[in-house]
Amino acid sequence: MAEAVVSLVVERLASVIEEQIREEINLVVGVKKEVKSLTKKLKMIRTILEDAEKRKMKEIDVQGWLEEFHGLSYDMDDVLDEWNTALLKAELEQVDHSSVSRPKLSFSSISSCFCLKKVSLRRDIALKIKDLNTRLEVIYKEKDQFKFVEGERIDSNVFKPIKTTSVVKESEVYGRDDDKDVLVTKLLDEVSIDSQEQDEILVMSIVGTGGLGKTTLAQLVYNDESVGKEFELKIWVCVSDPFDEIRVAKAILECLGKGKESRDLNELETLLEVVKVEISGKKFLLVLDDVWNEDERLWEPLRNSLENGECGSRVLVTTRNEKVAIMMGSAYLHRLGLLSDVDCWSLFKKIAFVGRKKDEGRLEGIGKEIVKKCHGMPLATKTLAGLLRFKNTTEEWQNVLDSELWKLEVAAIKLFPHLYLSFCDVPSIMRPCFTYCAIFPKDTKIVVADLIKLWMAQGYLATARSDEEVELRGQEYFNDLAMRSLFQDFERDEFGEEVISCKMHDIVHDFAQYMAGKECLIMQNDSGSNSSDSVQVRHFNWIASEEFTCIPSVCTTGKLRSFLADSVPENLFQDLLSNLKHVRSLRLKNADLYEIPKDISTLIHLRYLNLSDNPLEELPEEVCDLINLETLDISESGIYALPLAIGKLINLRHLVITECYLQFPQSLETLTSLRTFDKFILKRGNKLGCLKNFNNLRGSLEITVDDDVDLVSEKIEMEKAELKCKKHIKKFQLMFYDQVYPDHFGDPSVLTELIDVLGSPPNVEVLYLYALPTTRLPTWITSLYSLRDLTLESGELWSSLPPLGRLPHLESLQICNFPSCRHIGHNFLGVEVEGRDTTDATSSGESSSASSVVVAFPKLEKLVIRDCEEFEEWEDLTDKDEKRFAVFPRLQNLEILFCRRLKTLPPRLLGMATSLESLQIKNCHTFLDHHVKERGLSSHFKEHFMGERRVASSAYFDSNDAIGEFLKRLRCELVTVAPSSNITKGIHLLLM
Repeated sequence: MAEAVVSLVVERLASVIEEQIREEINLVVGVKKEVKSLTKKLKMIRTILEDAEKRKMKEIDVQGWLEEFHGLSYDMDDVLDEWNTALLKAELEQVDHSSVSRPKLSFSSISSCFCLKKVSLRRDIALKIKDLNTRLEVIYKEKDQFKFVEGERIDSNVFKPIKTTSVVKESEVYGRDDDKDVLVTKLLDEVSIDSQEQDEILVMSIVGTGGLGKTTLAQLVYNDESVGKEFELKIWVCVSDPFDEIRVAKAILECLGKGKESRDLNELETLLEVVKVEISGKKFLLVLDDVWNEDERLWEPLRNSLENGECGSRVLVTTRNEKVAIMMGSAYLHRLGLLSDVDCWSLFKKIAFVGRKKDEGRLEGIGKEIVKKCHGMPLATKTLAGLLRFKNTTEEWQNVLDSELWKLEVAAIKLFPHLYLSFCDVPSIMRPCFTYCAIFPKDTKIVVADLIKLWMAQGYLATARSDEEVELRGQEYFNDLAMRSLFQDFERDEFGEEVISCKMHDIVHDFAQYMAGKECLIMQNDSGSNSSDSVQVRHFNWIASEEFTCIPSVCTTGKLRSFLADSVPENLFQDLLSNLKHVRSLRLKNADLYEIPKDISTLIHLRYLNLSDNPLEELPEEVCDLINLETLDISESGIYALPLAIGKLINLRHLVITECYLQFPQSLETLTSLRTFDKFILKRGNKLGCLKNFNNLRGSLEITVDDDVDLVSEKIEMEKAELKCKKHIKKFQLMFYDQVYPDHFGDPSVLTELIDVLGSPPNVEVLYLYALPTTRLPTWITSLYSLRDLTLESGELWSSLPPLGRLPHLESLQICNFPSCRHIGHNFLGVEVEGRDTTDATSSGESSSASSVVVAFPKLEKLVIRDCEEFEEWEDLTDKDEKRFAVFPRLQNLEILFCRRLKTLPPRLLGMATSLESLQIKNCHTFLDHHVKERGLSSHFKEHFMGERRVASSAYFDSNDAIGEFLKRLRCELVTVAPSSNITKGIHLLLM
C-alpha cells in the first residue's frame, strides 16, 4: 500500500513548493531545501519498492525496513493533508456561500488576518517537514545494505514459475470429470464455436485463479484417448512469464521432433517458417499452458504461423487472466470452478494418510473441518494435506485447524507463491486496492460501488488524469482485478453486465491479508490488541458487542486511516471519535447511533463517512466542516433535513440518501461535484431547480412527489431542473405518493403536460414510473432510445395499456397494478404506421414484403403483467395482420400474475413469439376454469389438478408428467401456429 501513499506525498510536496513560488514567500529559511531533499529521497525509494515488496516474503530484515518506511510515508501524508486542509479552510472563510456557486480559490486577494494564519501554518509545516526529513534520512541510508534492484523484477529463487509438462496421474485427480468431458466435446466438435470462421485457428481457454487446477485439467484433456485419436499432432508448451516468442517457437518444434534442427536458429521469422511447414495440412492440438502476457503483438506472429494446419485444429490456453483469453481470440472460455467438499476430502486423505490408513478414523473429523478451510481449492487442499502427513497427534491437527491459514509457514512457502505470481502481474498502482480488501471479513459480500469509494478515500485512485473520472478509474481497477480471478461470486445488474457485488475466495483473502501484513486487522474480541503490532495497523474492522467496556488499544494509537464497524457501544462512541484523528474512512453502519457528536469536525482527514441504517434524526452542522469529505451515506436513517451549510462540502462527490425523507437547504445547489445524488423529494420547501447544475450525476436518480405539492406552481422549477442535461444517469424513477386518489394532484391532462415539461435524463436504460396521475405516458418516453428496462406501476387512471411496442431496445417490461385496465389492444403493440391500421394497409393492396413488416417489441425478452384485476381480454391479431407485423420475436419469458378475470391468451400473438421458453401463470382463475372445465380433460387430471387447487400449493408441470395432456391442450394453439416455438420447458401454475 506504501507506493500509492508515496505517490500522493510526492504530489503534495510539489504543491507546497508551487504555493511558495506563487506567493513569493518562503515557508521558513531552509525549508525549500528540505522539501526538495525529501522529494528526491522519496522518488529514489519509490524505484526500489517493487523489489523490496517481493523480498519481504523471505527476508525478515527487509520486511522490518518496509514497515518502518510505510509508517513514515503515512505520517508524511498526514502532515501534508493537514497543511492543505488548513489552507483550504482559511480560504473558504473568505467566500460567501450564499452568493457563490463554488469557491474559486485565489492566493492573491486575502485579508491580513488570513495572512497571519498562513504564516503560522507555514511555520508549523516547516518544523514537521524538517522532522520527517530527518527520519527519512535514516531509512534512506539503511536501504543500501539490502542492495535493492530498481524497477520490477521476479526473484528467481522465490517466484520462479514451475515448468509444467503434459504428464498427469489421473488416479490422483478428483472432481474434474465433468470439466474434462465438456472440454473434450468442444475440442472434437467440428462445428466452429461462437460463429468463428472455419478457416481460422480456433482457440479455447481455461480461466481460473492460481492453484485451482487449470494445468491439471489441460493435462487430462491432452491425454484423453479420444483426443489422441482425433489429432495427428499434439504439442504441449509451458509459456509462463515473460512471453518469449522464440522460446515458444523452439518448444513447438522440439515437440514436433525438430529440436536439433531448431537449436541453432535464433530468428523468430525463421523459426515460425519451420513451424508453418511442419504443421501444414496436419490436424494438431497445441496446449499453451500458463499464459500471462496481454500484448496481442506477441501472440499474432505465432497465430499466423498456425493457420496452415488442417481445419479442426485447436489451441487450448490456460491462464489466470480473462483478458489474456479474450486477447487471444478465444471462441470458448471455460471458467474453472471449485471442487466439492467430497472431492476435496478424497484428495486430502489420499495425501495426508498415505502409509497410515489406521489413523484415518481417529483424525477424520478434524481433517474434514480442515478441508473446509480450503474452500474447494485443490492446491490449498494438497498443501495442508502435505503438512499434516507428518503430524500424528490430535493436538497437532487441531492446532492447524485453529490457526489462520495466512499465518502458517507452509502457506507462505508452498501456497502463496502461486498467488503471488498473480499479484506480481497486477500493475503496482492497483495492488493496494487488492490488499485493502483484507479489511473485509471472509465471505463478505463486497458492494463494488462502495469499495471504489473506500479506495478513493485512501488515495489509491489519485493518479487518475485530470480529465478522467476517478470513479471510472476505480471501476477499471476492479474489472482488472476481477478478470485476474481475484474475486468471485459476482452479482450483476439487471442486464447481466456490470458487477454489483462480489466475494473473495477465502484462500485469496488469506493471501491479501498476508500481503497487507500488520496494516489490516479484523477484530471480533479484544484479545491480542495490546501487542506492539497495534501501532502498525492502519485499517481496522471492529466487530463489537455490548460487553465491550473500552475501545480496543489499536484505536488509541492515532494511526488508523480506516475504521469500519457495524456496531459500536453507545458509551464508547465519544471516546472512539477522539482517537480517530487521522481516519480517512469511517463506516458506522447499523451501529444503533442516535446522535453524532459535534466534535466529529475534528476528523479533518475524513473522506468517507457512512452513517446508514442508524436511528439518527439529524446531523450536526459541524459535519459541514469536513471539507475533504467525498462520500456521505445517510441512507435508511431517520434524518429529516440536511445541515444548512451543506454547501461547504465542496469536495463531496457522493451523497447517498436512499429511503430518506429529507428537507434540502438552498446551499445544496452549490455541490456541483456530486456524482451520486440518488433521491429528490419534491415536497413543500424543496425546489427541483437545485438540480440544475448537477450535470455530473451518475448511476440512478429517483424523484418522489409528495402529496402536499401543488404541481402546477412547480412548472418553472421543473424546467430549471434540466433533466435532459443529466446525460450520465442510467436509472430514473418518477414516483407519486398519492396512489389512492390520483386526481389529488389536479387535472390529469394538465399534469400530463407538466410531466412532459419535467422530462427525463436522455440516456436512461432503466425507467420506473409509479402512480402517474395521468391518462397517458409522457411524450419523452419515445425519445429514450437507450431504454432497456421499463416498469409501470399503479396506473389508476389507465383503461388500456400504452403503445410501447415500438421502443427499439426494450428488453424487459413489467406492467403492475393497473386496476382499471380491461384489455390489451393493438395500440399496445404500436402497430399503427403513418396513421393507418393493419386493415387499411392490407385492403389498399399495399405490399407485405419483408421490408414493410413492422416489428412490435423487437428486443423484448421478458414481459410481466401483474395485479391487473379487471384485465380480461388480450386482443388477437387477424390472419391478415400477420403479413404486416411481427410480434415478440425475442420474447423468452412471459408471466401473467394475479389477473383473475383473464380468460385466454391470444394464440396468434404468442404464436409469433418463437423464442418463448417459459410461461408462468399464477392466480388467474378464470383462465384456469376455461381450460379445465370447458375442454373436458380426463377425470384423472381433474382429480389431481383440483386437489392441488384445494391445498393452494404450487406445482411445476413438464410435458413428461402425468398431466402432460393438460399442457398439450393449453399449448395446442401455440404449437399449431408456431411449430418452431421453444415452449416445451413447462408451465408454472400457482393455484389459489
